[in-house]
Amino acid sequence: LLKKAHIRKLFITVNVNLSRELDKIYEYTSIYMTSWGEFFCRSFFDKNGIDSVKDILQKAKEECDLPFSSGQMEFYMPRLATKHIRLK
Repeated sequence: LLKKAHIRKLFITVNVNLSRELDKIYEYTSIYMTSWGEFFCRSFFDKNGIDSVKDILQKAKEECDLPFSSGQMEFYMPRLATKHIRLK
């Protein structure tokens, strides 16, 4: 407990409550586990929208304000939304 916690697992869901025809990510939720075994769930909204899943992963890591260790990272996006939003 002397070391600062870092993110070991990160799961992100995007645009779950919004229209699946949107071409940007406006709402996302981060669920993450720290190296101390703590779980957190935080929701975010970006009024300008974010273009790709790669960008949202980076933004989510910044929003959590903790370093990310080489752990597991996953995301969920409704299947119909994948036609409109870039994955990379």
